[in-house]
Amino acid sequence: MNNTIYDKIEKLAYEIINYNEIKDYEIPDIDLYMDQVTSFMDSKLSDFKRNKDDIILSKTMINNYVKDKVVPSPNKKKYSKEHMMVLIWIYHLKQTLSINDIGKLMNFIYEKEKNNIDYTEIYNIFLELQKKSSKSFKMNLDDMFEAIKSNSKNFNDNEKLLLLVLELILNANLQKRLAEKIIDNCFSDSK
Repeated sequence: MNNTIYDKIEKLAYEIINYNEIKDYEIPDIDLYMDQVTSFMDSKLSDFKRNKDDIILSKTMINNYVKDKVVPSPNKKKYSKEHMMVLIWIYHLKQTLSINDIGKLMNFIYEKEKNNIDYTEIYNIFLELQKKSSKSFKMNLDDMFEAIKSNSKNFNDNEKLLLLVLELILNANLQKRLAEKIIDNCFSDSK
């Protein structure tokens, strides 16, 4: 790939990994009504939108998650800080996993008394993992560029970009399959 294409892809990658994370102290400690929840999510997760008109989490989505027991029922139509953390996790999980698989993971979390799970601690580790994933993503992207450059010297830039997209998807598919296998083997009995 020529340097112009490489620079453009690097700029796109930077846009992806340069997001504003929602720190646990930014999540309100007071319970929120549905409109407040959707407004908060839309403003705080806007960096993850593909298009500016994309919906992060709609009222219907959240109501369906509650109905399907993927999210605990709100208390008097209000959502707690723990609800908000769960909804943030669900937003990220739903990009890749089925709602059924997400439900299996969330059921594990809801048994917190039995499993002694601390939402805030898990949430903060989730944020650290997000940062680490962003850093390794950039390093892996550089490795992909180098491999494509050295293995496809006679290819034009579009052919090289096709190879890059294929490699990105292959990596994503492998990671998704491993996540599904972990869910199937470790979280399926969680009710």
